[in-house]
Amino acid sequence: MMGRTRKAVVTAAAVSAIALVGASACADDDSDDAATTTTTQEHTDHTTEAEATTEETGVGDTAVAAVQDAVNSAVEAAPVTFDADTAELSTVSGATIRAVAAALGTNDDTIEVKTYASGDDADAAAQLAEQRATAVVDALVDDGVERDRITVTATANPEDQDVDVDRVEFVVGEE
Repeated sequence: MMGRTRKAVVTAAAVSAIALVGASACADDDSDDAATTTTTQEHTDHTTEAEATTEETGVGDTAVAAVQDAVNSAVEAAPVTFDADTAELSTVSGATIRAVAAALGTNDDTIEVKTYASGDDADAAAQLAEQRATAVVDALVDDGVERDRITVTATANPEDQDVDVDRVEFVVGEE
């Protein structure tokens, strides 16, 4: 167990470093030839469900907590998001999903993928939430995560108004 915990902690640090380097590399374009667009994401005071899961449940298995921390670090550096009304992953989101898959590669833990969508047509919103979940699951599987380790919660028109419906949440659990 100690070897598994150490491996998970080392991998968590490596994944965090990769995510931060990748995010900073995207912002360091010194080219004067192209127009530069800067996007600022507002941070809210609420804790993401993934972070709350690690903190509030008192996860006894430090390996699971280390993997969740690595996932949280990757997602905080470059969130997995969708443009409004689409289920297509961006290049940056793909890099974050690769970091999530790398963190999961340290053990056999499960991961819950939470996707959302909203709209006046509840059926269309539910379908979009499912399509988003499928896109994320397919990317995780392509990056080496076994499909049977992944569960999905796709929610249309969530009641919680603080939920960013275009952002994906990840919750790591024990096998």
